[in-house]
Amino acid sequence: MFRAILRRPFRRGVAVSMLLLLSTLILWLVSYYREVYIQYVTTGGCQYAFSIDSGRAMVARMDVPYARGWDFGARGPVWGNWRYAIWNPRESDSDSGPSTGLWLHHDSFGGRSVAFAFIPFSYFALLFSILPAFVGFRSLLRRRKTARAARLGLCAKCGYDLRAQISGAGGSVCPECGTPVGSHR
Repeated sequence: MFRAILRRPFRRGVAVSMLLLLSTLILWLVSYYREVYIQYVTTGGCQYAFSIDSGRAMVARMDVPYARGWDFGARGPVWGNWRYAIWNPRESDSDSGPSTGLWLHHDSFGGRSVAFAFIPFSYFALLFSILPAFVGFRSLLRRRKTARAARLGLCAKCGYDLRAQISGAGGSVCPECGTPVGSHR
């Protein structure tokens, strides 16, 4: 009963994860051809920004003297800033070390604060592929179990030995659990 209750939200979660994985892969490809950004400035002068460029996503929060509102845009690639083969910023600019692939930074100057994080798209792709990979692996195991049960003449659901069963006119069913079964030897 509990499994039946969780089945629908789990399937929805897998569908959402697949959509997020697909959109991540598309953004990853687009990031090598265009720098795309979206930003919003609040009434208090706090700017929230999301940007993609050269295989990375940037999330930022800054105190800025700009006008309130939304801003969208796309520019040509900025090839000199980041390189895919390296993934890491110069060590002198990095707060998180050269081996993580992340660049986390917080600074304050002139009474204004800046905080941002650069995250490679490969991290997002890995995160969003976990649930679909789990479902695919579970499905593969289930198919192997069903094929093995059919090969041995057992019920796929409960494992009851069906080799001595005589098929009726309506087809055969497992006498233990009532599951319809295919032809057995």
